[in-house]
Amino acid sequence: MTHDPQNPLNGKALIGSLATFLRNAAKISAANPDSHTPCGSCDTCCHSVFTRISLTPEEQARFGVAFFDMTEKGRCPYMGDKGCEIYAQRPQTCRMFDCRQLTACEVVREEIGGIPPLPNPQLYALAQKWAFKPLTAEDRLAAKAWVEAINWAAASLQKDGVTVEVMAVIGRALKRHPDLVKTGKR
Repeated sequence: MTHDPQNPLNGKALIGSLATFLRNAAKISAANPDSHTPCGSCDTCCHSVFTRISLTPEEQARFGVAFFDMTEKGRCPYMGDKGCEIYAQRPQTCRMFDCRQLTACEVVREEIGGIPPLPNPQLYALAQKWAFKPLTAEDRLAAKAWVEAINWAAASLQKDGVTVEVMAVIGRALKRHPDLVKTGKR
């Protein structure tokens, strides 16, 4: 996913500026449980990307389980032939998922370093669908803050005894990221 200034998209959908995307993702994460990802007909995240879907305490009470395990075919148990069977009541994990956040992680890892690669090929494949504009100085500042936020989030989840899954790390990092960009902490 290395940025080629001559052909920055390489057949991928353009997200825009990395700094703007991270700022907006953090605002959306804080204000609204829906990610507003432009999925169209894509449902890749419902197939073989995760081994389980974590549920909030309220969702656990509603569904009667702590999480949804993927089926033997690697699908969400609520993914039917015509799409999500519980879309209107889907878990917060599903509402918040935005595969462009994976692209942000990969771009930052390749351009700045300091965070590990995505943990499985399916997540990496999702990240490959998108591209950011070539990085500016503002993007690099945001990327450095993102590295700090990702590493802080992983450590804090581990300290809290929570399973460190990539989307949990991103979710917690988004909550911290705006403060890091605003104050310039690293």
